[in-house]
Amino acid sequence: MNMSTTQIFIELLITGFGGLIWIVLIVLAAGGLEIDLILAGEHSSIILFPLAGIAYILGILIDRIGYQLFNKPEKKQMQKVFKNEEKLGKVKHMAKFIMLKSERLSGEIDYNRSRLRLCRSWVINFFCISVALLLYIFLNSVTNSKFFIILSISCLILSIISAIVWRKLTRDYYINIASSYNHLKKIKKPV
Repeated sequence: MNMSTTQIFIELLITGFGGLIWIVLIVLAAGGLEIDLILAGEHSSIILFPLAGIAYILGILIDRIGYQLFNKPEKKQMQKVFKNEEKLGKVKHMAKFIMLKSERLSGEIDYNRSRLRLCRSWVINFFCISVALLLYIFLNSVTNSKFFIILSISCLILSIISAIVWRKLTRDYYINIASSYNHLKKIKKPV
């Protein structure tokens, strides 16, 4: 739609930095390294550039994996909104029509789609962070394992909440497309 390249880049960075968290936790766990190695150490700001590049690529990968995992549930939500088979096949057409006819409504739909993608990606990230924290506990002798278990459970809960929010956002997204399309179709063209 009208999403700017910057908005998509930032969205993918946010997703990718979540991926970096769980990948680093897995590497630390597998290597038997302490988390303090990363948290307490002084790091050059020059490392941010390659990290941002890696986060961007991870963001793309996690977004695509999320798309594949959530494709069927999203279609079910779409079918709940567009019960008519004829309208179900025209959802992309409706979205394009909105984009062409109203910049404001198009912006709303883009914003809602962005939130939906972020929620979808963070279902994956929170779940993987939770698993990575448990893996870290089991592969390393952690003195404060209670903290890591609580953190892991919290991430699992956040993953579940993100999935619930994603489901609601998905339904609202398609309701928004239907109502915006119907609104724009009712507006008469000037003579």
